[in-house]
Amino acid sequence: MRAFPYIPILAAAVLLAPALLPIRLEARAAQQGFSVRLTLRIRLLFGLIRLPLGFVLEFDTEKAKKDPLEATKAFSAYRLTKGGKLKPIKRRKSRPPEREKLPAAPLLGAFRLKRLALSGSIALGDAACCVALCGALNAAAKPLLALAAELSPLNARNAAIEAKFLPKFSEASVCLAAEGILETDPAKLIKGVISAVIERNAKRRSEGRREGRRSTPFFGAAPSNAQKT
Repeated sequence: MRAFPYIPILAAAVLLAPALLPIRLEARAAQQGFSVRLTLRIRLLFGLIRLPLGFVLEFDTEKAKKDPLEATKAFSAYRLTKGGKLKPIKRRKSRPPEREKLPAAPLLGAFRLKRLALSGSIALGDAACCVALCGALNAAAKPLLALAAELSPLNARNAAIEAKFLPKFSEASVCLAAEGILETDPAKLIKGVISAVIERNAKRRSEGRREGRRSTPFFGAAPSNAQKT
């Protein structure tokens, strides 16, 4: 009976514990020729639950050359199944936005950037130019990535920034890959959603006040014809 008062506290702790556990989102994009393979992996409960997602984006150069004005139609998107097969993703017809979207800054602020890496291999006809280009990219890419992470709304403190480009002495080709790891938890996501809703409502109120001021004449309403007579 003495432990009875602590049962609600233990039950509340068990229910609130998942809200404090981190959620990790791992993303990797690899470019090969005119196709990009995007792999997403969501880790829950310290990696005990993993949700992998794979997508492939291809660009048809021949189709783009035939109709340059409709180059966007040359892109094809596929979903990568567990068996390694490609399943086409149907395009949705664009619809006019019915509701105002939530601002992205408060939502992105709930995520913490853990790792951002950019790598690739470059092959040129001239070996000396290839080595010089890779050296210049290795020197400039890391500071630029660090600056982009700091300017982004993400929390990028103590984020691991990596950049590595290797020369490849073969036929002319360029292969790039990017990796990123984001972490958050349900409590921060809920807080970010609430902040986004508050910001959107405040923006609506300010816009409504501006519209009201524009619709109201400065010297009052003009008298009607009945009042004039």
